Amino acid sequence: MRFALVALVAIGCGKSGKQVAEDYRPKMEAVSAKLVALATSLDKADAVALPAKLDPPIVFRSSTDSGTGNTVVLEWEALKDPSAQDISKIPPSDLMMGMYWLRHPISGDGDAKMMKKTFENGIATRYAIVIRNLDSLEPKLVDEKTFIPGYAKARIYVQDITTNKLLGTVDIKAETPETIEFEYQIDQGANAAAARALMDSIKTDLKKKITDSLAAIGDVHFSY
Repeated sequence: MRFALVALVAIGCGKSGKQVAEDYRPKMEAVSAKLVALATSLDKADAVALPAKLDPPIVFRSSTDSGTGNTVVLEWEALKDPSAQDISKIPPSDLMMGMYWLRHPISGDGDAKMMKKTFENGIATRYAIVIRNLDSLEPKLVDEKTFIPGYAKARIYVQDITTNKLLGTVDIKAETPETIEFEYQIDQGANAAAARALMDSIKTDLKKKITDSLAAIGDVHFSY
């Protein structure tokens, strides 16, 4: 007599999204601690010329078909608490997404498989790009056709998180262009629209100059 062997599949034994997040919390917090320490080390660091290239090169999460990257971008002010960084102001990264999940409890089970991949990629983040505002002059609107130009100066730090080494710095000055074109609705008023366009022009120029200055060391797109 022969017995038929039946494989029993356990249902519901997989971990929820919340459980996955808690499993990765210690490692994520260890990476966060490295970022916090940058505020002290970079503040004392001298300017360093960027290398001609990096191996591996910088890759942003948004610039890959696989949706993963090896670089996190942070504003200087966010180094005291990286998880509080406004992620709408920087290019997306697995590390910041994971920190967001840890800071904001996940409703429901979440996609545990996808979350695990994101946490793994986040922990493996190789580079940190830190943007530090140094000085600025706000442009002033004289009337809807005339303005006094402004500027924003920033220092960009490129840090290897895995080796705790500063790879290079870049000083950038973004400025308002000579002329600015903008659209507005009549009920909003031309002056208000012009004032917004002035400030946006500096932000646009800053992102372009960051992209241009880092182009040799990776796939950098500050079009967020």
